[in-house]
Amino acid sequence: LATNGVVLVRFSLAAGMTGTISAQVDTGSALTLKDGSLRDAENRSVIWCDPAWKWTRQRLTITLQAGQSATLAVPLQPMDATFPHPLRQGGYERQRQLCVGEWQQLVQHGTRFEVPEARVNDAARALVIGNFMLLKGDRMHYSAGNQYDQLYEAEGSDAARAMLLYGYTNEVRRMIVPLLDFTRKGLEYHQAGHKLQLLVHYYRVTGDRAFLREMQPRWEKELALILNSRTNEHGLFPRERYCGDVPTPIYSLNSNAKCWRALRDFAAVLAETGEPDRARECLAVAVEFRQRILAAVDKSERKDVAPAFMPIALLGEETPYAPITSTKIGSYWNLMANYVIGTEIFGLNSERETALVNYLQQQGGLCLGMTRSRPSPSFWTGMDSVNPLYGLRYVLTLLRRDEPDRALASFYGMLAQGFTRDTFITGEGSSLRSLDEHGRLFYCPPNSAGNAHFMWMLRTLLVQDWDLNEDGRPDTLRLLFATPRPWLEDGKRITIERAPTEFGEVSLTADSQLQAGKVVVRFTPPPQAPAKTLLRLRLPAGWVITQATGGNKPVVLVSPDTADVTAQREPVTLEFSVKRQP
Repeated sequence: LATNGVVLVRFSLAAGMTGTISAQVDTGSALTLKDGSLRDAENRSVIWCDPAWKWTRQRLTITLQAGQSATLAVPLQPMDATFPHPLRQGGYERQRQLCVGEWQQLVQHGTRFEVPEARVNDAARALVIGNFMLLKGDRMHYSAGNQYDQLYEAEGSDAARAMLLYGYTNEVRRMIVPLLDFTRKGLEYHQAGHKLQLLVHYYRVTGDRAFLREMQPRWEKELALILNSRTNEHGLFPRERYCGDVPTPIYSLNSNAKCWRALRDFAAVLAETGEPDRARECLAVAVEFRQRILAAVDKSERKDVAPAFMPIALLGEETPYAPITSTKIGSYWNLMANYVIGTEIFGLNSERETALVNYLQQQGGLCLGMTRSRPSPSFWTGMDSVNPLYGLRYVLTLLRRDEPDRALASFYGMLAQGFTRDTFITGEGSSLRSLDEHGRLFYCPPNSAGNAHFMWMLRTLLVQDWDLNEDGRPDTLRLLFATPRPWLEDGKRITIERAPTEFGEVSLTADSQLQAGKVVVRFTPPPQAPAKTLLRLRLPAGWVITQATGGNKPVVLVSPDTADVTAQREPVTLEFSVKRQP
């Protein structure tokens, strides 16, 4: 059944006492119904059905009464009529349970993030399964059944990296190979940056040196492209497409910044894996490269607007957009600006980073915390839409800058508006308003990078591993730093099991017992010691922490809601005394 892509469907009445269902089959050949099998002229099964279905006027029909149901089994390719009828002897339920069992096994195999909000948990599980369903072999496709049913470097890498953060190491290892082999003409530098950053992230989480050696012929090619291509007077790459959809050749802040970040971080990996000379060479080039990029930004930045405008097309070839979505190209600037923020090219919490974040927030780049866009009127019938998946790096930047409430606006914006209700399907874009009685328009659903966006946000509300001294190596672990305050109401629990980080796996449970005057945290630190490990309890309004104890090491409150637990190197139970303020 799996080999032939057999889809099993059950129909029942949502309301009323009776209703008729018709299934029309377009095959181009005469069809006959025999023994519950609709067959074509070559005597192949096109559909299997329950006995109550009738074949009339070239369609299958059935009339249902309240409490009744009807099933069909539809192969994507006609199958030999001798194949056993898949719906007989409880076939639908049997196959459904097999499917449920497989999904449960996949979810249980990965990291467990369990929070006291059922809709969030449902979404996370559905999105993990959704991304497994979008895999084609080892290829992390962007979508299925439409023009996006293919591999894309940036979006596919983000989806693979989200799966890595959810514990699917072996699966991601296989996904990396097609992403390293992928190429698209005109975007070679953009791709090189993503490929090396993908490898760095995989290595940081897994420590898998053998895989890095196995992939060396692939990454050597990308590394050489970055090291040897900056031959013009600006010290930048040659002109490259603005983005995949915009062929205009530009000196791209996006591509140059991505490759700088990849080079800096890959230098640190080379230093750790036995290639100190190459590491020094790459780091020296990265330092000079960054200076060249920032020099080009000096010549390109528009300070005559507030906030200052950072163009993607450097050296005077792009002007500010106000509002950002006033034009189609402004919308593409909005998408690319998110990638630039993620490179941290301007420096953490720098004036320029702040200006870029503020520009998105103040010039119409966001709605409900999601990335706005102006869609093409040739397809869309409305001009209000979002492309939420491209806001991932904006949200991660907010979390790294410790702006949890803004990040939560994006988190709940995605949950409220970025998915179909209860079924958690997203697309590359969705309209903000209902277009007719059938609801909103989604562009090319489902979407693996859209799934990854929410998965990554949830993980980073709970677990954050950062390189805060900007040397290409992780140094800081932050736990529960951006959780919604209701998640620690009395009687509620947050659970993290086997969460991969760049220091190794972390587990934690936080049990809120406010009425008893405490929150109890059980914490298993990672095997590698971060330079700093911080634990935050974002309590409901009106509650404060008065003391923290536990283990054989001191627990120091470094702010009213945050404890320094760096000294805790063994599994420990910590007790936070709390009280309600008058």
